[in-house]
Amino acid sequence: MRSSIFKLVFLLCCITSTTLFAQRGGQMSLEDMEQRIEEKAVALQSKLQLDDLQTALLKANLKEYGQKQLTIIQSDEARDIKKEKMGSLRKEQHNALATFLDEQQLEQFEELAKKERKRRRKGFGNRRTPQK
Repeated sequence: MRSSIFKLVFLLCCITSTTLFAQRGGQMSLEDMEQRIEEKAVALQSKLQLDDLQTALLKANLKEYGQKQLTIIQSDEARDIKKEKMGSLRKEQHNALATFLDEQQLEQFEELAKKERKRRRKGFGNRRTPQK
């Protein structure tokens, strides 16, 4: 009897958590984004050999442009328009980063960002099943 109740409660929890995740749509929340920015800044601090001031400026930059990216991603615009806006935003961010990163650090940042975009795109590959 106890085992049956435990299994029922466990099943109910699984269904509830799945439903909640589905309702979120897999979209990143602002809190998730801020946590990722913190983790990314710590990782970049060592990779780019940033001092404390540069790290603080980088966090602010990542947060600002992350929010702008999130707005573009969540908009109802066509994919090609979103792609164009993201490209413009990357150029704008590059110019902002150039104000506090030296040339070598900026080059390394761009290379790491390019690898990250490529890694993310790879995960979004051919999601549709082929039609027969």
